[in-house]
Amino acid sequence: MLKVPRRWVVVGLSLVAAVVAAILVASTAVRPLETTVVVVSPTPTPLTASPSSTPNATLPQTGNAEYFFQPGVIRWCGTFGSYRAPSTTASGELKIGTTTFLPTAVGFGAPFTQRVAADLRPGSWACMTGTVIRSDTAANQLTDLAVDSASAGLMLPGPIRATPCGPVSEFFVSDIPSGGYVSLAGTKFLIGGARPASEAVELPPPGDLRIGVRVCITGTSLTPIDAGTFIATSGRVMVDR
Repeated sequence: MLKVPRRWVVVGLSLVAAVVAAILVASTAVRPLETTVVVVSPTPTPLTASPSSTPNATLPQTGNAEYFFQPGVIRWCGTFGSYRAPSTTASGELKIGTTTFLPTAVGFGAPFTQRVAADLRPGSWACMTGTVIRSDTAANQLTDLAVDSASAGLMLPGPIRATPCGPVSEFFVSDIPSGGYVSLAGTKFLIGGARPASEAVELPPPGDLRIGVRVCITGTSLTPIDAGTFIATSGRVMVDR
């Protein structure tokens, strides 16, 4: 048996180790670099409502005076509130601004023509033409009526035969000839200025007209200047005691 010197064995093992190391280095050198790709999701864009092509017009300031209409044909405009049709056993209800009307389905001349436009929504501006009848039990009872949508702030020409009521929010009556006024719940009624004596508005005794006191202007005729301002012709400012 051939004996290999120990020195050759050591040299051979060294050569084998060197070759293995070289192979490992070469393998590492040709291996492609691993790249970690991080996908970042884009930040979601908040959804916003597109502006309407026909934005709602800003409704005018009308104040909150109440109105009690005299019998006859009336024309009235304001913010539409609600409508409930009447029946043969109960009155209906129509709210325009701060005034409540009571449509009826019974009485002389029935059946009545009562129409409310289908496109009306609460908060939209509306104008009504109707007939108020005399009643000993309730104010503002209507027979015939027609309610339609209208441009915001539109007021049909007067005169309007109605009694406005409400708490006094402001007044100036110390110089009526130069232009006095009384505001009821924010609605202004002009009672002064140059006018014939027959169109003057009678005032209560001094001291009775105070802020917060409920007042009605009776027997007057109202001419609208805008939705929140009226000229009161004739009549009397009465404190509601």
